Amino acid sequence: MAANYNPGSDIASGGAQPHPDSSTPPISGDTPRITPPTSIQAQAGNGNTVQSIHPDSHEGIPNPRDRAIQDMAIAIIEKAIAIEASDIHINPEKDRTRLRYRRDGVLHEQEPLDRAKFAPLASCLKIMASLDIAQRWIPQDGRIRLEYGDRHIELRVSTYPTIDGESIVMRILDKDTTLPDTGDLGLSERDMREFNKVINRSGGIFLVTGPTGSGKTTTLYSAINSLDSHHKHIVTIEEPVECELKDINQGEIKEKRGFGFAQALRALLRHDPDIILVGEIRDGETAETAFRAANTGHLVLSTLHTNSAVSAVTRLKDLGVESFLVGSSLLASLGQRLVRKICPDCIQEVQPRQRDLESVEHLGVKATDTFFAGKGCTKCHNTGYKGRIGIFELFALDDEMRDMISHNLAEKDLLEYARRGGMTTLLEDGLTKARAGLTSLLEVARVL
Repeated sequence: MAANYNPGSDIASGGAQPHPDSSTPPISGDTPRITPPTSIQAQAGNGNTVQSIHPDSHEGIPNPRDRAIQDMAIAIIEKAIAIEASDIHINPEKDRTRLRYRRDGVLHEQEPLDRAKFAPLASCLKIMASLDIAQRWIPQDGRIRLEYGDRHIELRVSTYPTIDGESIVMRILDKDTTLPDTGDLGLSERDMREFNKVINRSGGIFLVTGPTGSGKTTTLYSAINSLDSHHKHIVTIEEPVECELKDINQGEIKEKRGFGFAQALRALLRHDPDIILVGEIRDGETAETAFRAANTGHLVLSTLHTNSAVSAVTRLKDLGVESFLVGSSLLASLGQRLVRKICPDCIQEVQPRQRDLESVEHLGVKATDTFFAGKGCTKCHNTGYKGRIGIFELFALDDEMRDMISHNLAEKDLLEYARRGGMTTLLEDGLTKARAGLTSLLEVARVL
């Protein structure tokens, strides 16, 4: 079903302007007009092609067979793919339907949609995702598989009931996207050497830390994709599998069926693995099982939600992992964030503003220092940024550090020792990349 929409203007009805509370400008510029032969073929979660939409009869839900509604749904998706958005947010409000796209980690407000068309639009998207349109007061999750030209796209659809209707968020996953090599992640030379040493160890645990959306999974995918899968048995436990990797056995947990991370990990230990990727350590049982596995000759890679690399030690202890086990099995933790890269087509030199200096003055940044920013052009949709890169801090353990952890020294003492050994912090790495023109000082301040 191809839609002859100009994705910059024709999605909305009535030419309404962006809401005045918008924190970021709408993505503008010459967004490609998506017309045949470039088209989308929607498939339901069961893999069957959706030739038409047949909603269940339900009072109050207009019939989404209306071609205009289908075209609107397709146009929303087409624009998101065309501008390389990662998420689509459709949020009903009392007098309008809010539409936003997340691009390079930042939400951009678009022209609001006609509020009267929200119910049939929501029904149309739910049917495409094989969700129950009769259930409007409980959260639901589904998938839509799309063919966009020669690309295979999957949308992870999530609904959440609000007082004004169901909020819909769709995560866009391009199955044909190539994973970055470990050398392209953005690690410094020193951190890259240590990173490679850690992921090539035969046993122990390596953690990547940071908030949701900081690129932790991509880093781990790149790590195991660089390893020798022909002579090593590499297995993953994920929720869900976000990228299919060649020669690696990938598995998904099913919490509703009692098959969580801890249960999957215990089962895998009887499956003769060499390397295990655990999508996330979120509870004490999973943490303890992962460390037991790492202490018995397996290399375990996982993620942890902490604000810094060093605070992973404190978090693990909070989860109930014994200090001696953390000290003996933890190889390193990598803290990371994602910052937007300055568009190379409109980069320019700038002096830092006074308000941007306040958080970095202690690092020697002066008002006379030169940094860079993007002016905004059609290539970056007038945002000044195009793509993202990681900023990192690598906390690697040596024998002295292991002894300090085993003796329960404070987090600040661990950080001081690591800094004396040459560890750079997230802020320092961000400033280095800002000085080099890879990102802006404002972007580093925003993320940190």
